[in-house]
Amino acid sequence: MPPPFLGNILAITATAAEIIFGFMLLTGYKTRIAAWGTFLLMIAFALTMTFSVGPKAPLNYAVWTCAGAAALLGSVTRYKWSVDNLK
Repeated sequence: MPPPFLGNILAITATAAEIIFGFMLLTGYKTRIAAWGTFLLMIAFALTMTFSVGPKAPLNYAVWTCAGAAALLGSVTRYKWSVDNLK
């Protein structure tokens, strides 16, 4: 059984990652890193939801779709509207 404080640490880490990746995606900064980070975060959420409440919940909330969209964005080689293109 994991220690009780581990849940709080994971919740804070996931929330911080959501905020950081969301800001990076909105501003177009390091888009590829943000997209793959978002993909991993979405996969973690989808698997957690699947194992805790069943397979219907992540499908109802389109978590798998968001994970697929993040993976698609991460696989793009050039981002036309990204801040990274400014030189």
